[in-house]
Amino acid sequence: MSELRAIPRFGGPISNFRAMRRDPEALLLRPLLRAAPLVELPMLGARIFALNERALVEEVVVRQHASLEKDRYSHRLREFLGEGLLTSEGGLWRRQRRLIQPAFHRRRIAEYAAVMARLSAATFAGWGGATAEQTRDVHSEMSALTLRIAGETLFGADMGGATEAVGEAIALVMGRYAGEHFGGLLPLWAPTRHNRRIVRAIRRVDAALGALIAARRGARGQGADLLTMLLEAQDEDGSRMSDQQIRDECITLFLAGHETTALSTSYALYLLAQHPEAQARVQAAIDAALGGRPPTIEDLPRLSAVEEVLKEAMRLYPPAWSIGREALAPVRAGAVTLPRGAQLAIFPWLMHRDPRSFPDPERFAPERWQGGAERALPKLAYMPFGAGPRVCIGNAFAMVEGVVILCCLLQRFTVAPVDAAPLRLQFSITLRPIGGIRLRLRPRAGALA
Repeated sequence: MSELRAIPRFGGPISNFRAMRRDPEALLLRPLLRAAPLVELPMLGARIFALNERALVEEVVVRQHASLEKDRYSHRLREFLGEGLLTSEGGLWRRQRRLIQPAFHRRRIAEYAAVMARLSAATFAGWGGATAEQTRDVHSEMSALTLRIAGETLFGADMGGATEAVGEAIALVMGRYAGEHFGGLLPLWAPTRHNRRIVRAIRRVDAALGALIAARRGARGQGADLLTMLLEAQDEDGSRMSDQQIRDECITLFLAGHETTALSTSYALYLLAQHPEAQARVQAAIDAALGGRPPTIEDLPRLSAVEEVLKEAMRLYPPAWSIGREALAPVRAGAVTLPRGAQLAIFPWLMHRDPRSFPDPERFAPERWQGGAERALPKLAYMPFGAGPRVCIGNAFAMVEGVVILCCLLQRFTVAPVDAAPLRLQFSITLRPIGGIRLRLRPRAGALA
């Protein structure tokens, strides 16, 4: 215990709780960057230790991963996600990851890319006429589009009412875990008005997904979507997933596959709107590579300029802004040993702003990713998809989807700010824009073949 007293202590339980509710960016996260590699953050009901240096994250989260599991905050998501990849542990997690991994092989992602391009092109073609300037909340629009993409790649074309039900439930849960309705204090069974809305939404999701799973089981292997793969997947002992396990994985993949890409593309568009020179360079690269047609998986090597914008957007605004773990046994962190039960926090939001890895870190500079610069970065300096064995299984899917969506939109439109209002952020499960991201869209004359 004497070792723990040497760890700098940041704030108190009540002040930190208030900071996380009111303005985490201004009151909590930025001061942490200047504090120390390891900082104790007292919170209501927990002692949280923030790992603020990449070497410390590697030592604890990567090398000692067997002594860790998801933190208490993440486990509370089980009330919505069940025992999916995001929340399961141990042998169940390893089994489920092994069964799901084939769904994200390169050949499958190439098939998904065709769906992404078709839905994106159709969506943006329907946004007004060839000369109509318009203002849209791009976060709302990206959320709707990525929900449709997730729905078709997961379940095929016939989603019924499941897409809308899942979208509503995700929005309600995000508000709960941002503390809008004291979600961090009350269990879901507490009969508050907001909790009742969440429970009703989850029931609608379960009913819709249950019907789709039952129908697909009856179809006996027909279809090439991810749900069919999950139904047919067999473990080494020949066992298959139960309907409940498939439901949990589907809702988890819905959340992870839709939410993070909607955010990364929204922030990329916001940043391009603020930097018209960068936007012009990206559009020129898209036009040269595609000549007005929708992108395919084979085009991606020629669309590195779009990928660089996406990576820089995820550096500045990582959708997974924090990562939590709990110590199942004592773990060594530098010169100290953290006890069993310690809650650990890693903030990609901070690590992506470390000037030792990213000179002038607050500046939007997509060119910093050119020429394989990512490979030259120190390990774990950049971690938008997490770290260690539990790195996001769908990271390649997400990158392809983000590039395809941005290409299809920027082929048709140039984006510009509506006003000079600053971006306000909600630090929930993911990093969400408060009030959306409203941009002005100007059609590009003659941009499409």
